[in-house]
Amino acid sequence: MEKIDLTALLTPLEGLHRPSRYLGGEWNQPPAAELENRPRRIVLSYPDLYELGMSNLGLKVLLEAVRGLDRWAGERVFMPDTDLAGRLGERGVPLFSLETRRPLAGADVLGFTLQTETTYSNILEILRLGRIPLRAAERGAEDPLVLGGGSGAYHAEPLAPFFDLFLLGDGEEALPALLERLDELAERPRLEVLAALAQAFPWLYVPERFRAVYGRTGVLEGTRPAAADQAEGVTAARVENLDRAPFPTAPMLPWSESTHDRITVEIMRGCLHGCRFCQAGMERRPLRLRSRRRVVELVEESYRKTGYDQVSLLSLSASDHPELREIMAELQERLGPAKVGISLPSLRVDRELEWLPAAVRGVRRSTLTLAPEAATERLRGVINKDIATADLLAGAREAWRQGWRGLKLYFMLGLPTERDEDVTAIARLAMQVSGMRREFGGGPGTVNLALSTFVPRPWTPFQWEAMDSPGEIRRKQQLLLGTLRMRSVKVRFQHPERSLLEGVLCRGDRRLAAVVEEAHRLGARLDGWDEHFDWGLWLQAFETCGLDPVAQGLGARDPDGALPWDHLRCGVTREWLAAEREKARSGATTPACNESGCHRCGHDPDRCRRLWAE
Repeated sequence: MEKIDLTALLTPLEGLHRPSRYLGGEWNQPPAAELENRPRRIVLSYPDLYELGMSNLGLKVLLEAVRGLDRWAGERVFMPDTDLAGRLGERGVPLFSLETRRPLAGADVLGFTLQTETTYSNILEILRLGRIPLRAAERGAEDPLVLGGGSGAYHAEPLAPFFDLFLLGDGEEALPALLERLDELAERPRLEVLAALAQAFPWLYVPERFRAVYGRTGVLEGTRPAAADQAEGVTAARVENLDRAPFPTAPMLPWSESTHDRITVEIMRGCLHGCRFCQAGMERRPLRLRSRRRVVELVEESYRKTGYDQVSLLSLSASDHPELREIMAELQERLGPAKVGISLPSLRVDRELEWLPAAVRGVRRSTLTLAPEAATERLRGVINKDIATADLLAGAREAWRQGWRGLKLYFMLGLPTERDEDVTAIARLAMQVSGMRREFGGGPGTVNLALSTFVPRPWTPFQWEAMDSPGEIRRKQQLLLGTLRMRSVKVRFQHPERSLLEGVLCRGDRRLAAVVEEAHRLGARLDGWDEHFDWGLWLQAFETCGLDPVAQGLGARDPDGALPWDHLRCGVTREWLAAEREKARSGATTPACNESGCHRCGHDPDRCRRLWAE
């Protein structure tokens, strides 16, 4: 297919917000001529605006993995803003990739990263703008295979009719294997290709080969194989050794500022602590470490190839890395003279926290981020966040002592068993942290308080729990605001109806595909952005499809009933999750498995111990 003429499309520039989003040709982008010479083509998308997509590490890792294949070109596409989307329609131009500007419909594979349910309408819009049939059953031999991956693949049923296949688990080794096998199957019919892929890879979910079964009352009885040769469940792919896995040290530098404009290096994958609300902590087990040598090597090489002055060491709980002190010390020694800042976006609040603010002395200090999640020790026991308020305060005091400019604290509203005193305790704790800065001269310190709404997510011990209504969440938000008495504490809430939408879609079955399609038809787009999110469109879509969003999203689930994601397995067992749910009801905590022995969550304990040792 011919390239799109950007001059004709983007002229005049008036009326387009940030036209640089659509130019391509960024620093470190592979030459278009090199990509055009490869016979096969995959276009990868984080289905949101450019500034969010360019911040997504998973997308960068997958592009790096595809670069290692001789016959495949890896390209990008993001969700266009409404201004360009309208212009594409007016001028009869299909959506195109950034690298070669060729239409999406000419790709062999179109892959989406599924991180949040608020991008579901965007996925359909990208397909529409790319002139690709929305439903997999309507696609022909010339259409791309539509592939999904990321955390959303573990609860994929509301998207199942729109996707040809989903890759469960880690993609940096699995995706190249999938593409190489697809190359071998190039001349076969579409359905035959999908069947062969499903048989070749246990981590590949082909929805066409499964059927949702409902009882007489419309209750889901299970999602079962439609073919005799299909396994009953799909198991996640896992990278065993992060040191050997592909990783991008020359990421493309965005033309305009992205949401996370910095070097990001994942130092560890997985988590040992088992917070009962955390889907990522369950799905990414077992724990795997990137060595100090490799982390420092990646950071230094990335700095040379990008020039960024900020480094983020990414993991679910950075302070659990056994070599974190040594990593921080070595990076400080090597990058400190260049005034490169080092951030740890996910810190566990325990006694180890006290040394961290001083660990980056000599480099630029901005905001230290902590995630207590709950402000009372009773509620922390329920969610298995076994931390002490004294440790949080000791870490905050040391941060103020070391001259940090601010602290960011993450909490959740609507957690199971939450009481009003748990809500007001958030405000009191934030004010206490802010006021501690007075001990070191000056006024109170800036505390940014981020309040998310609890969503009972799949593959967690709370997947069966009820969810607070938007009205109840608003009441709790006002209760918290009424308790605050300090201007130095800034508060940011999530939109309650958006959280309800996330709850409905993440726990839904295939019937919700009709709602997603109808909401998109009505104009739902960019639902993660306040200026675009329209809850009324979604309510209308639910009504048209004969489904009640409140009944779908807020109610508790039957512990003995079928769940729409039972066949999409991340490694932990349903039985272990149910046992953790029972412990939550009594406030009993489960220690980290490397401290107290294996808890038999479903993963092989010998394999876990081997990975920790490595």
